[in-house]
Amino acid sequence: MGKTGTTSDDFDRWFVGLTPYYVTSVWWGYDKAYGEGGHSLERWSSSGRTNIPVNVWKYLMEQVQADLPVKQFPDMPEGVEIKQACAVTGDLLGPGCTSSMESYYTPTAVPQICSGSHLSPEEQAALIEQQLALEAAAAAAAA
Repeated sequence: MGKTGTTSDDFDRWFVGLTPYYVTSVWWGYDKAYGEGGHSLERWSSSGRTNIPVNVWKYLMEQVQADLPVKQFPDMPEGVEIKQACAVTGDLLGPGCTSSMESYYTPTAVPQICSGSHLSPEEQAALIEQQLALEAAAAAAAA
């Protein structure tokens, strides 16, 4: 289980993964940019090797854990809640969110509902219009 990441300028890529035994990360990139235009990992993307950190992590974990007994992750602790969250903000999924992820929270650490502030002004306006239309339809139906 893990998560990949990259910088917007494609200088760095990483993978952070966990097993029941270890939490580890692999970074692939340049510690500093140099030369005209700097360095980029773009050439690795076009060659189909975009998951080099994942592949290195997988190989490393296979070697490190080769002689360990198979072990499952522990059961989820009591009281932990699974909710859908906005993949942009990490807040609870709101009506304007276009990308979601499953997240785990304790009852005292549940975030607020996403305001949609990550949307463009046009998307925000369309969302407001949609909400107003729904409210108007609900009011008409109740009358």
